[in-house]
Amino acid sequence: MEKYAAREVKHEIDRILWGVWDPIGVNEDPNARDEYSSYVNGVFELLVNGVSDDAIAAHLLAIVVDRMGIGGATVERMRLTVEALREIRLPS
Repeated sequence: MEKYAAREVKHEIDRILWGVWDPIGVNEDPNARDEYSSYVNGVFELLVNGVSDDAIAAHLLAIVVDRMGIGGATVERMRLTVEALREIRLPS
């Protein structure tokens, strides 16, 4: 994937993590806009490598539970985010 196309896909991933995923509920605060940016590259790699929806949901859940320390999250709660991520057009 060319550099510009990858940048566009990563921008879309960041937008989805901010607007849809938002596990800590900060997307109303413009000062926290980069809160999820460090997770974009990992999600990007999963998408371009064609992993399953379950693998993406598990990755997001691991971030929420292991890195953020938020209890009560489930794979099912990650499904809406996975659906939004699947809407991103990946260049061939």
